[in-house]
Amino acid sequence: MGRPGLAPKDNAGATLGVDGSADAAPVSRAVPLFGEHLRHLPLAVGAATGLYSMALLWGAHQGWNAAAAALAGLVGGLALEYEISPIVPYAGYLFGLLSVSLAIGASDLGALAYGPWIVLGGALFPTWPACAGLAVADVLSLWFGLTAGRPPGLVAQIASAAALVLLQIAAVLVSREGRARGHLALTDPLTGLANRRLLDWRLAEELSQAERADGTFALVHLALQDFREVTSRAGRRVSDRILVQIAQILRDTTRAHDVVARVEGDEFAILAPGLGEAGAAAVVERIRAAVARATTLPHRVRLAAGWAIAPRDGEDATALIETAAAGVFEEKLHARASGPALPVDLMTALWSLPEGAQQLVRLLHTEGIELEEHLSRIGRWSLELGQMVGLDPVRLSALAQAALVHDVGKLVIPRSLLRKPGPLTPDEHAILVRHVTDGVALLRALAVDDAVVTIVAAHHERWDGTGYPEGVAGDQIPLEARILAIADGCDAMTERRPYRKPWSVDEAIADVQLEGGRQFDPDLVNLIIPVLSAPE
Repeated sequence: MGRPGLAPKDNAGATLGVDGSADAAPVSRAVPLFGEHLRHLPLAVGAATGLYSMALLWGAHQGWNAAAAALAGLVGGLALEYEISPIVPYAGYLFGLLSVSLAIGASDLGALAYGPWIVLGGALFPTWPACAGLAVADVLSLWFGLTAGRPPGLVAQIASAAALVLLQIAAVLVSREGRARGHLALTDPLTGLANRRLLDWRLAEELSQAERADGTFALVHLALQDFREVTSRAGRRVSDRILVQIAQILRDTTRAHDVVARVEGDEFAILAPGLGEAGAAAVVERIRAAVARATTLPHRVRLAAGWAIAPRDGEDATALIETAAAGVFEEKLHARASGPALPVDLMTALWSLPEGAQQLVRLLHTEGIELEEHLSRIGRWSLELGQMVGLDPVRLSALAQAALVHDVGKLVIPRSLLRKPGPLTPDEHAILVRHVTDGVALLRALAVDDAVVTIVAAHHERWDGTGYPEGVAGDQIPLEARILAIADGCDAMTERRPYRKPWSVDEAIADVQLEGGRQFDPDLVNLIIPVLSAPE
């Protein structure tokens, strides 16, 4: 049967089942050093060492020693291959040295057996304390073998011992380098999670085991929604920090023997042996809850998830991966169709708009022109300022609706122009300016309330009269439009743009104060500073 289902860990380190019952924590499965085709290498080297020593001893007419050497080599190989307890492999290494030392007593050619045996020891015991212990054992076995026969001079003994020690150190160095390269080949360098190669390997293992034992497992696929927009707005460094923290959340919410992998870009996978439908759903909900609780994420993210259960959804890796990925795709489509997730007061404003205008807001979000974070901030700041200046509920509602639809005219602007990293030419600026009048025309065609349209029409006017499209100034600009203008301007300062990095809050406050009486209503400047300074 399959292994226990995926579950969170309690404070004592035990693993909680999907139903909340406690099970013993599963043992982590390490990636073996040798591949499947080399998994019997320790036994083969041990047997070869024993046979080589036996041949030398048999030729020297030492029949009993020959049998003892062959047996010691075979026992040493078996002990290295089958780790019954932590001490057994070390004992196995000593048995192999005994086989070699017996051969040295009969012939100097016996020393040749040290080479493969020490190399094997360096591969299996790559730590420096183990290296020191094995080097001492090597020298002692050499001394034992030499004293059993005709010992050479002191200089030759010292040179031979030094050669063994150097060979042991070289074996460990090569082994550690090989393990490091192997680790890099099987892990994602940014997050430290397994990569696609390791996931595919373990997935093949689990499929084979499930077929043999009539077991089951879940393959969960996760993707960060709209992560390209996060990267383009916040930058590569911030997006890398998000990926690293998401990886840690996945580690913390899965079992030790589950395989957590970053398969590409913003996509992750979890191979969870023993899980069924309910267990996979519980895992996804637990991960989403952990992401929602995370206070150190530099940017808010949402996960799309899908999963496949073997063998129900397929008996080969391709079918399982496609099923899990299809679930992610379906969830992404649903999220795009439902539009941005906004605070309650802004969702109420969205639902108050005509259906056609609601679809435009959803399209802005889907196309990545106005993401929910931008709409949420502008809407929240606008409503806070509106309450400070004493707007009544009807005017506040119109202001909230205008905050959501103020940039619908950008839907007719070429995307290349909206995301141009350099300064705009005069012709390009003229095209961009038209988004206000185009947006007003769209809203009027969709029967949006006149009060909302009036706010949108004037939200790019400036206090000094140099704005667009009408060039009106001061109190001639509707108060709600002045509020929306300063909220929009402050968000533009603190968010990454294609042509510059985001400003800090202090930098934004300094610029807002500088623009008071020029771009912004000076009375509103004094009101928005504490709003910008307040923690999120």
